[in-house]
Amino acid sequence: MVKLYRRGSSKIWWVKAMHNGKLHQISTEKENHKEAIAVATKKVNKIKEGANPKTIMKDLITTIDSLPLDERDSIRKEYATLLLSGTIIKMKLNVAIEKYIEKPRKQSATEKTLKGYKSTFSKFELWMKEQYPEKKYLHDITVEIGEEYLLSEWKSGITARTYNERLKIFRSMFTVLGNSAGLYTNIWKEIPKMQTESISKRMLTREQIESILSIIDGEMKLLFTIGLFTGLRLGDVLFLSWDEINLEERIIRKIPHKTRSTMKVVEIPLHANLERALITIKQFSLSDSETNNFVLPTLAQLHKKDPTAVSKRVQKVFIAAGIKTTEKIKGIKRKAVLYGFHSLRHSFISLCAAENIPAHVVMDIVGHGSEDVHRIYQHTTREQRQQAIDVLPNIDEETKDGENQ
Repeated sequence: MVKLYRRGSSKIWWVKAMHNGKLHQISTEKENHKEAIAVATKKVNKIKEGANPKTIMKDLITTIDSLPLDERDSIRKEYATLLLSGTIIKMKLNVAIEKYIEKPRKQSATEKTLKGYKSTFSKFELWMKEQYPEKKYLHDITVEIGEEYLLSEWKSGITARTYNERLKIFRSMFTVLGNSAGLYTNIWKEIPKMQTESISKRMLTREQIESILSIIDGEMKLLFTIGLFTGLRLGDVLFLSWDEINLEERIIRKIPHKTRSTMKVVEIPLHANLERALITIKQFSLSDSETNNFVLPTLAQLHKKDPTAVSKRVQKVFIAAGIKTTEKIKGIKRKAVLYGFHSLRHSFISLCAAENIPAHVVMDIVGHGSEDVHRIYQHTTREQRQQAIDVLPNIDEETKDGENQ
C-alpha cells in the first residue's frame, strides 16, 4: 500500500518510492485521496518494473492518441523513423530486387515483367547512389526522396502513363518486402498517381483493313487475320499454339495472358476467313510439334528476342497501307500512337456492334480483365458466339474478288 502526502498548503497528493537506492517523489496530480491512491499505485509499479518496452510503447501510443488529429500522423512517423534508424531488420538497396523476385507469388511472373522491374529499380538504385550515397537501406527512403526521384524522371520526358507504371512497381516492391525489410509503411503509397489523358487506339475502317490485307502475306497476314477475327491481344496471338485450336470443332480455346490469374478460358469460334487461313498454314507446318507448336513460329521467336520487333513491323504495315499512325496531341509530350495491333481488337468489337451482336456475347468472346465487370454480363452459349463470328464481313474474300476483277 502506497503512502501519500501533501506539500505545504497544496491540495495535490504526492507519493514517495525508493527503488534501487534512488528516491522518487511523484505527483499524482489528484486532490481526491481515492483517485490519488490509484494513480500513485500505477506510477510506483512502473518504477519497480523498470524500462519495460511494452509499457513505454503503450504510454507513448496513449500520449500520441491524445494529441490533436492533425498532429498525430507526423509525430508517429517522426518516432517511427527514429526507431527504424536502429532497427535490426534491414535490407540493402542492392539486394532488394532479387529478394523481391524470390518471393513465392512473384516467381510465376513472366520474364518480360521481371526484366521491367529489374530495369526500373536498377535505375532508381543508381540515382540513390548519386543523390543520397549515405542511404543504403530501403527504410532510409522517405516520401520526399521518392517524390524527388519521380520528379526527376518526369523532367526527363517520360509520359504520365510511364510515371504511374514506375510508381506501381515501387508500391508493389515495398508492399511485398515490407516485413522482411523492416518497413513500417509503404512510402510510395503516399505519392499520388499522375493524371493521364488516355489515348486509346483507333479502330480501323473496312477500307483500311482491306488495304492492309492486300499488301501483306505469310505470317504477317495471318497475324492480322487472327487479330481481326478474334479480338485477341498481340502477345496472345503471337503465342497462340495449335493445341489451343480445334479445327474440327471450329473453335479457339485460350487463357489470355492479361487475365491468366483468373484462369478463365475464352472460347472463340472460327470465322470462315480465319478457318481457311489456319487450314492452309497447317498443311505447311512442320510435323515436329515440339519445335513448331506455335501458329506463328517465326514471329513468336522474333518477339522472344526483341519484344518490340513485331510491333515495329506492324507499324510499318500501317504506314505502307497509307495509314498515319501517330499524331501530336495537345497536353501530351510525345506523339500519341493512334494505330497499332490493338486497333484490330477495337475493330473486332466495332464490327460486331455494327452487326447488332449483343454486347454480352462480344464481351464473352474477347474476355474481361475484371471479374466484377464480367459478372455484369450474361453467360453466352456456344451457338451465340458462333453466330456472332459468322456475321462478321468476309473481308479477305472480298479483297480477292476485287483483285480478280
